[in-house]
Amino acid sequence: MMAWMKGGLAPVRTALGTAVLLALTLPVIPMHPAQASQDIKTATTKSTPAKATPEKATATKPVVTKTAAVQPTNKNPQFKSSKSTVAQRSYGISCVPYARSVTGMGIKGNAKDWWNNASGTYARGQLPESGAVMSFQGTRSMSLGHVAVVTRVLDNRTVEIDHANWRGPGASKGGVFKNIPVVDVSANNDWSRVRVGLGHSGDYGNTVYPTNGFIYDRPDNGSMLASAATRHMTTVAEATPARWREAEAIVRQVR
Repeated sequence: MMAWMKGGLAPVRTALGTAVLLALTLPVIPMHPAQASQDIKTATTKSTPAKATPEKATATKPVVTKTAAVQPTNKNPQFKSSKSTVAQRSYGISCVPYARSVTGMGIKGNAKDWWNNASGTYARGQLPESGAVMSFQGTRSMSLGHVAVVTRVLDNRTVEIDHANWRGPGASKGGVFKNIPVVDVSANNDWSRVRVGLGHSGDYGNTVYPTNGFIYDRPDNGSMLASAATRHMTTVAEATPARWREAEAIVRQVR
């Protein structure tokens, strides 16, 4: 049997040898260039990892956070309005705006200019009247002059006035002072020289103030009112007109 197996394998060996010989001797058939290129591309595509496409940078807008403005309140006084600040810093009111608001006379300029600026518009004279403006001249100690409103005529030598920002004794800067007595000390009773009461103490002090006279709230007719010495004077005690009281209420609100 072993002999048969040896004899039976011989043809198989011969066939294998022939196949190997043919493979070595047969020519190699070249691949078409286009097909080869396509195969190379395919292999490259399969072997090369895909490149990541860079994403376009997106501009990010800054986030703006709106903060509510702090409103002035009593709890945060550091945020007080400018109006409140000005009102706190204000020292009060001066004589000119006070006299203008109370009487309604539209006279411009400093107090020392009122007498001349009233000419041609408002009547003037040396006779005191309730509602008239007493015009003080400018002096070394009172360079801008002064104006006061006559509220009552007591006699031919004594009146009462309301005025503001008087810096004399018994007064204070920026304040309003009412029912202050003023006495005429002029030689001719023309109210050209007066003394102003030191508050309501009954004392007038030693200072004498020169005055121009009185400005009346009515049109100028071209003539001056005569002084008390040339006219018969009677004692008059008149109440403050209602429109003055309303104007003074407005002034108090401003202060």
